[in-house]
Amino acid sequence: MNRTNFNQTGGFPLKTERLDELQKSYEIFNNLGNIAGNLVILSGCNVTGSNVSDGVVVIDGEIYPFKGGYISSNVVITSTTSTKEFEEGGAKPVHTIKEAGFGTASESWPWASFIRPIPTRDFKAALDIKEDKTNVLALQTRIQTLEAALLTLQIPKIRVVSGSTSTLVRAVGYYHNDYSKNYAYVYPPAGYTMSHLAGFLPSISQINFSGDVNSDDILWCKYTTDASKITIICNNSENRDNSSITYMGVWIKY
Repeated sequence: MNRTNFNQTGGFPLKTERLDELQKSYEIFNNLGNIAGNLVILSGCNVTGSNVSDGVVVIDGEIYPFKGGYISSNVVITSTTSTKEFEEGGAKPVHTIKEAGFGTASESWPWASFIRPIPTRDFKAALDIKEDKTNVLALQTRIQTLEAALLTLQIPKIRVVSGSTSTLVRAVGYYHNDYSKNYAYVYPPAGYTMSHLAGFLPSISQINFSGDVNSDDILWCKYTTDASKITIICNNSENRDNSSITYMGVWIKY
């Protein structure tokens, strides 16, 4: 910083210019406040109940003493200028005191925006609790792997079909394993084949019994598949009409 050598012999020229040089020299200290940032509390300003103590703050790159008091919403800057009488007889402003504090003005800053900076000695501890670069890179690799897998992921097309039908070629007797009698066909939905069949469930909707219902009756409803269709057989060993069937099938393709 600038320096003035006062300790000299021969009559030092102590004029107002020298004092102005001093003032300009210590203005550089305002830049130290920029290390902490804007709207920060450098010291003091401790809250006790509804009051704040005196302290020092930084506002828009300048360091100001803070006049404490009862907490309100906004902080303002006040200026007090003192005048002195000069040798020529007139009074002129010679010194201005600026300080921050609570109040209202055309320009103000929210008190809630003021924070305390992290002390430099605490930086290391704060950084030590952060995730290290190795773990971050490992996570990045895992994310990229997942993203690549999603690009090639095949989303299945699922078709659920339900319906009802009646059997054909009615026959009376024990034909519970004969798929050429008392049968009905179910075909895959459009766009699907039997290779896409994931599940199928037939059920009895109506059976037309004949004679007595006793121990010699056999009741059945089951199915088999081939390359093109599902064949359902359903009836009772003693019957007087075709059977009615309901069913549900699930087809899945990629």
